[in-house]
Amino acid sequence: MNEVMCPVCAKNFNSFLNLAKHMVLKDRPIGEHIQWLEQFLCKPFTEFGWGSDKKIAIALRNYWVKHRGWPIALAPGITQSGQ
Repeated sequence: MNEVMCPVCAKNFNSFLNLAKHMVLKDRPIGEHIQWLEQFLCKPFTEFGWGSDKKIAIALRNYWVKHRGWPIALAPGITQSGQ
């Protein structure tokens, strides 16, 4: 697998699991990485922030395999569908 880039800070990782760990740990509990994940997963941090690295990695991988990219800047109030 090629490296995968963080959709928030553009840092590269050698696996989706390492990307998931980075995003959960980077700037919790309310930083940009967490906000991006909350919108991407449609769940609050309290529901995925502890012990869910593998589930997050699978969701990230599944999205990447399907789209070969990340959603364009998930801004507050904007969902993946753009609504």
